Amino acid sequence: DVVKHIDSKIIDIKTEFVVDKEGNGGKLSDNIRDIFRKKKLAPSFGSNFLSGFFNAATRGARTRKFYCISGNSGSGKTRSMIGNLVGMCATKIYDPNTKKWIVTNNTDRGLFISTELEEDEIKIPAVCFIACVDEDSVHNNTVTDEEQERLDYAMDVLEESPIWFEEMFDFDDNDLEHEIERYVVKHGVNKIMFDYLHSTLKMFESMAKKGARNLQEHQVLRIMSIRLKNMCNKYNVFIQTS
Repeated sequence: DVVKHIDSKIIDIKTEFVVDKEGNGGKLSDNIRDIFRKKKLAPSFGSNFLSGFFNAATRGARTRKFYCISGNSGSGKTRSMIGNLVGMCATKIYDPNTKKWIVTNNTDRGLFISTELEEDEIKIPAVCFIACVDEDSVHNNTVTDEEQERLDYAMDVLEESPIWFEEMFDFDDNDLEHEIERYVVKHGVNKIMFDYLHSTLKMFESMAKKGARNLQEHQVLRIMSIRLKNMCNKYNVFIQTS
């Protein structure tokens, strides 16, 4: 009994002064009624994606969540993220069925971070999505007069929509967190598309300085994905990458 008593005291001291722990702990029933009360007041469903199937599988783009999609090069990962972000944040979108501009009443504020594509490769698809114009028509210069009017109006819509764009070609996890924090604090961003998850020279150098040397690429990507998930929790945002 004496040994158990002393061990218990030592454990308490280690818990308070030695162990660096994040997160809550205690009985599983702690705060259970408050958790259910909050869930009843605010059902867990986020902003809609373009795909109804994806909405059904994920319950939408919820804050404090981190989603990662994968696919071959050229399979549409970037454009799907552009479309999702514009769909969540643009103030108006053209409906080809009614041939009218629809006011979305969106309240989300978005950020698109590009690590490979330049701004014209991101902004042209965004305007085409708002105007519902085939992007190939823009590249081939075969846009009709009516489509050009829609594109011009879509540019006005994009200018008034709370969507930002950032290029980061060589970065580490600290650079990424700084940019996310900056846009959250300065612009109230809550929906972030990060295109895309890959290793950089600066990332390897940063890991080496922290003592994590000789890491393989999949290990670096896993560390990055964990950092992104932690950012979701820390800044109360939704992040999607690929």
